[in-house]
Parts: sequence; C-alpha cells; structure tokens
Amino acid sequence: MLVLSRKVGQALLLGKDIEITVLRVDGDQIRLGVRAPKSVSILRKELIDDVRTATADAGVGKAESAKPSGLSELAAKLRKQTSAPATAVAPIAPTAPNATTAPTNSPEKRQ
Repeated sequence: MLVLSRKVGQALLLGKDIEITVLRVDGDQIRLGVRAPKSVSILRKELIDDVRTATADAGVGKAESAKPSGLSELAAKLRKQTSAPATAVAPIAPTAPNATTAPTNSPEKRQ
C-alpha cells in the first residue's frame, strides 16, 4: 500500500483521468473530492463490505455475488431510474366558455 501525506488543496492522480483532492480536514474526518469520467464507478468500500456480509448472512448465494462490478451495474440502473423523464400527464380538457368571456374566433364576432 502506498501511503501519502497531503495538505488541504493538494491532489493526487490515479492514471491520467482520475484526480483526488483534499478539500477539508476536520479533526479525524477528511473531505475528499474525486474527479473522474462518468464511466468510472466510485463506491464506498464499507458499503460494499456491508452488502457482502448481508448477502452471506441471508444465504442468498455466495458473497461473490456482491462484487463491485455487480454493485456498479445496480448503481447504473438506479441512476437511470432517477434520471428518467417523468411519466406524461394527460392534458387538462378545455372548459366551456362562460357568459363573460366569449372565444375570440366565434362566428358572432367575425365580420
């Protein structure tokens, strides 16, 4: 494991297109910013571990079924669902004109 020290505002690069920047340090908590292509899946390791443990505890097959690639596919599906356009709403039917407002294209008004 490579161990690095960074100060606020400093960054490191992973490959050519992933940049991790230290944004803030508050006590024992560090806020990081990650800039990466959309094709790169970014997942918190503790969540992957929790899913693996829950899958194994539930007896839903091997914990291997919770590989990060499987979680990436699930995350992509959830992103598609949340970014999908809202279902179409039927237009409101026009109301009949009342006595005070006559349509401008009525035959009575034309000359």
